Amino acid sequence: MPVLTIVTATKGTEADGSQSFAGHMYYVLTDDSGQDHSFGWASDESHQGNPIAPGAVYTNDDSNYQPLTYSASSVSISQAQYDTLMGFGTPGSANYLEGMSSTYEVT
Repeated sequence: MPVLTIVTATKGTEADGSQSFAGHMYYVLTDDSGQDHSFGWASDESHQGNPIAPGAVYTNDDSNYQPLTYSASSVSISQAQYDTLMGFGTPGSANYLEGMSSTYEVT
């Protein structure tokens, strides 16, 4: 059965040569063969450090943040849930998050 792990890192956590502005959360999917797939969403490369900017999916957060993890929780999930969550970080998927913006309008 697939496993979903939610990982959080605190504000100021160093990862990949910079510090997290507000902390970071990402998830890791572990398939039935034990292979991990990491998906995090943050400002794209040209907007690093700006929390309200166009976003990008990152698939290396597990290697960038794991040694600095604040907390992690895992739960078994169904294959359908696994497939949906894989789609968030997979180009061409209807659920793909690449290019989504964290910009919002305050009214």
